[in-house]
Amino acid sequence: VQEALEGGRLGLPSTDGFRTAAEGADTIVFLGSTDRSDILSQSGTMWFDRQKVDMDIVSSTRSNPELKEKLWQKAVTYVGLD
Repeated sequence: VQEALEGGRLGLPSTDGFRTAAEGADTIVFLGSTDRSDILSQSGTMWFDRQKVDMDIVSSTRSNPELKEKLWQKAVTYVGLD
């Protein structure tokens, strides 16, 4: 990733300050190894630094229930589950 970013497609001058592989894996390892029911009951949520975070970073990424249903119906039709 560092090679691709620095001078690659994104042409970043440096990736200093990026997380290490261990830092990047920390939350997923935490979630995968927990037995806390308060965490396990939150399926489908977004996590960052061992904390649940809002998935809508900007308003244009907010979920639209009508579009989700339309996409689901198209997928069901496409795979022949009508």
